[in-house]
Parts: sequence; structure tokens; C-alpha cells
Amino acid sequence: MTTYRSVHGERWMDGRGLLSGPELRALCDAPKSQLSMRPARWERIRQALLDAGGQAPLVKDIAAATRVAAAGGHRKSVTRVRIGQDAFRKELLRQYGETCAFTGPAPADALEAAHLYSYAETGEHHEHGGLLLRRDIHRLFDLGHVAVNTALGKLDVAPALHSYPDYMKLQGQSPAVQLRPEHKRWLDAHWREHRLDSDGPAALGA
Repeated sequence: MTTYRSVHGERWMDGRGLLSGPELRALCDAPKSQLSMRPARWERIRQALLDAGGQAPLVKDIAAATRVAAAGGHRKSVTRVRIGQDAFRKELLRQYGETCAFTGPAPADALEAAHLYSYAETGEHHEHGGLLLRRDIHRLFDLGHVAVNTALGKLDVAPALHSYPDYMKLQGQSPAVQLRPEHKRWLDAHWREHRLDSDGPAALGA
């Protein structure tokens, strides 16, 4: 478990009464996430504050304070390294070549070995439990914004990405590589987690 502590000091801006809890959660990238801290796009929050009656100077002050708070420099940090990750990636490159499993050919430097399950929970590299994914696609897959409906053999793009043409091109497309039965089992679990429990369609084209 990771614990975060927020210290605002003089940069605190009082926005009480402008947006409710449900409204704020709806602005997050993953509204239904169980995490206490969730990523969100500042542009959407800024517009929502203005639409709710917030004053432009207040909104500008928040942005200015954020820029001041994002100081540069370096600090030492202890991180956990995934043992065997390099070998896992090399094996995927040997099997599939320089190919993103969802989008097609891509430079090796842009491809990551994506686990189709939570490696953080298991700490194991399961055989046929991963695919090569372009770095941005890997992140979106982890968030559930891109998923695979194995019953139809098609990619599904979540509503959060519908305003981005490059990602919407993936909607309804077949994966760029042949999926093994083991892949499909993991992808089915990913689908159940991110689609059947969401406000989106339970199946592609529904």
C-alpha cells in the first residue's frame, strides 16, 4: 500500500460548492476506480469549474500554483524492479517481431512487454500471459480504455477515448497478431473487469 500526504499551504484555493463529489469523479480518467487518487485532465476540470460559476482568476490562480509547485531537480527513490522483465520482452520480440499486438508494426523502442494480468499481484511471468504493446496503448490497456472482445475477435475503445481519432480507428478492428487460447483467457478477465462492470456496453456493438 502506498500512502500519500498532500501539503497545500498558501497555494490552497477554496472551491467549495462549485463541484460535487460525483461531478468531480466523473471528470477523472477512470471514474469508477476504487483508488483515492485518480488521474484527470486539467482542461476538463478547468472548464467544469468555469461552467459551475467559478471565477476565471481563481481558475488561473490554481493553474499558476500548480506550475510553481512542480519544481525541478532530482531526488533519490527506492523502486521495485521486475525480475525477468527483459527476458520476457525479448521472448515476445522473438515470437512477434516489432509488432504491437493491437496496432501493428512499430519500432522496438516503442514496444513494451505488456502483461495481460496484474503482475504486481502475482510477481510471475506466465507463459503466453503477455503481448507486445505500443507504450501508449499499453497504458490505455492497463486503464481499461482499450480492451478486446474475444467473442468477436475485435478491439473495443472506451468512451473516454472517443474524441481522439487515432484511437477511435482501433474500434472494431481485429488484433494485429494471432491470439492464443491463453491470451484469450487473460483478455476475457480484463474485459469482465473493465467492461461488464462499467456504464459502457457489455459487448461490442451492443
